Amino acid sequence: MISHLYPASTPSLNLNFKSSRVVDPRISCTRNSTATYVDPVSGLLKTAAANEARVDEDGLLFEEAKTNIFEYSSLQNTSYLSATGTAPTYNYAVAPDGTTTAALLPAGNNQVNKTFYLTATQTFSVWVKSAVVGVHGTSKISLSKGQGTPEASTQFTTTDTWQRISVTRNSTGSNTGLYFQIGQWANQDGPTQDILFWGLQIEENQLTSYIPTNGSQSQRLAELVQITGTNFTSWYNQSQGTMVLKCLQKNQGSTFNIHNGSNNRIASAYGAYYYSVVSNGTAVSQQGGTTKPLNQVFKFATSNKQDDHVLWLNGTEAARLTSGNMPVGTTTFNFFTNHGNADPVRGFVERMTFYPTRVSDDALTILTK
Repeated sequence: MISHLYPASTPSLNLNFKSSRVVDPRISCTRNSTATYVDPVSGLLKTAAANEARVDEDGLLFEEAKTNIFEYSSLQNTSYLSATGTAPTYNYAVAPDGTTTAALLPAGNNQVNKTFYLTATQTFSVWVKSAVVGVHGTSKISLSKGQGTPEASTQFTTTDTWQRISVTRNSTGSNTGLYFQIGQWANQDGPTQDILFWGLQIEENQLTSYIPTNGSQSQRLAELVQITGTNFTSWYNQSQGTMVLKCLQKNQGSTFNIHNGSNNRIASAYGAYYYSVVSNGTAVSQQGGTTKPLNQVFKFATSNKQDDHVLWLNGTEAARLTSGNMPVGTTTFNFFTNHGNADPVRGFVERMTFYPTRVSDDALTILTK
């Protein structure tokens, strides 16, 4: 890299969530429920209180509302699951949350299962681990319509540490019995060694963070995470600036808006695409349409000043506007949603940096590579 191409100014905001492993105190969260995360320091599954933002090993975490329909996620009711072959031993070992609630499923043609009646696409997930250090076994988790041939399966090999595995079955649109199981199916795929399991979850569509239940279904509500008020204005430059983020997004939706709580905004993405968008009241300028990367870590930057608005994605120019006023009186930065808290998306931010100037195009190339 050529040093003189880097921005000449010092960042007024530089948050590295993945390295610091903490939520910066300037960040606020609105989520009217608890939520879980894997603590990046201890490795234990922990619970964030309502309105508490989460940082896991990947960075600052965001998710939409989801419900776990599995009513005893940590196996509190030992008769809730059906078993074939040798039944599991409950409350056998320490689980990912530090409690002694993990169950042991012995080697052989053994399984646990249950049927739910559902219509939507569903994902089943569970934590698994070797029951004996250094002795690793293989098995499968599966989903099907009723107790027929598995329609979707994930094979796994246990390790000495907990790992979360999942399987997704696409919906047929009809109300059918969703049959899941851990272990053997038709005398195949039973554990080759004793395994531990814990933390069962069934949710619509794709996998999200663990939602604990105890006797009934439970919902984790959507969250709005932002920097606003004096926590925003202390580092933001109203006349020009450059926001650089390293992040991952797992589904579509609006993303990363700087706004004043109304229509005055700088928006870098919405729907399936990245745009360079500047609006001041009803006057909107827009350029672009670059497809938004999903399920991969990427870098992007939006750099703006009067009549000069650009967006860089993974080292390449994605959009450019040569006209457009800077929005007046911006007060808020929203993560992974638009300013109306609509279209929440799922993902994480590793790092977030703001330069209080419109940096050069060469600098944008370097910053987003």
